[in-house]
Amino acid sequence: MDKRNLINTMHSYARSCLTDQLEVMDNLIAAGKEPISEQVPEVPKSKKSKKPQSDVVEDSDQRSLSILERIEKRQIETLKRLETLEDAVKEN
Repeated sequence: MDKRNLINTMHSYARSCLTDQLEVMDNLIAAGKEPISEQVPEVPKSKKSKKPQSDVVEDSDQRSLSILERIEKRQIETLKRLETLEDAVKEN
């Protein structure tokens, strides 16, 4: 099997999997049930409160911000490498 046929086969398989998932979700919605991905599991309440909800949200926001900052740093590093490569190509 050549590379192009393999890519087409994988693409067809992925599309059929997504179609099947959408069909299952449509059937669940039609039956009046929420899809699993939208269900929120009930967390048992412990006697000790670990963190107030606002702290949890702030921690989540901080993690998201940290991830975005790391992505930005990687993009800047990649741009610098590209500029270095372009300069090297121009010199040669």
